[in-house]
Amino acid sequence: MGYHRLKFSQPLKDMLKAIGLSDEHTEGRLKEAPCDLLAGRTPRYAMQTLGTEWARDIMDKNFWLNLWRTHAQKYNKIVAEDCRFSNEAELVKSMGGNLWKIHRPGFTFGGHTSETEMEHIQSDVVIHNHGNEADLRMMVIGLTGRTVPKWEGDIGENKLCTEKKQYVT
Repeated sequence: MGYHRLKFSQPLKDMLKAIGLSDEHTEGRLKEAPCDLLAGRTPRYAMQTLGTEWARDIMDKNFWLNLWRTHAQKYNKIVAEDCRFSNEAELVKSMGGNLWKIHRPGFTFGGHTSETEMEHIQSDVVIHNHGNEADLRMMVIGLTGRTVPKWEGDIGENKLCTEKKQYVT
């Protein structure tokens, strides 16, 4: 049985899709483009402020984490490529998971806390991705001995990946 891709940010992205944004706005080439549906702001800005300032700061710092945990408990093996905050990392570890950091030289972050806090999270494995997605896949296969599922989108931009271990008794 393979891994289930489960993003901490998926409910946030689904909220933006509910008002008319597309995958290109939340995952792709339009993430940095001003958008009329967002009063001229970029989808990245909307995701940062809705995700952090509204959900984490106003509602509850565990808002997204609690949603993720509810879904994560349904699966034995998970990859979450967007672990950005220490409380998310702590949850993954408490569930028996490993934190993998994928570092791509030359990639820079913005100054928003959703892009800077992850730099302080202790990871179990650090992968230096100097190549393309195929090269990254080969590095992961080398470390795990397992094939890596093909997903759309770049999974190699300085993200923390998590693996919920499957325990067989």
